[in-house]
Amino acid sequence: MARFLTNFCIPAPIRVHVLKAVFMPLLSYGAEVWAVSRENEGPVESILYRAMSYIIQSYSKLKMGKYVAYLELDIVPLHMQL
Repeated sequence: MARFLTNFCIPAPIRVHVLKAVFMPLLSYGAEVWAVSRENEGPVESILYRAMSYIIQSYSKLKMGKYVAYLELDIVPLHMQL
């Protein structure tokens, strides 16, 4: 998936759409079963943040905040969807 998200020949809106349509349902699959807590939510959020940073191209040492990335890509955070 990283190869697709970092392919800058594909326009960013298309990569965001694929992130929302394919990647987010995969990350939240089974969320009804596992207890929603910060402990369980942390690894899933970090995977999503890494995918968003691939799209935004934030590879520098200056890290962007998670919520700035959510706003930039118009994505609802996972903890609000669960």
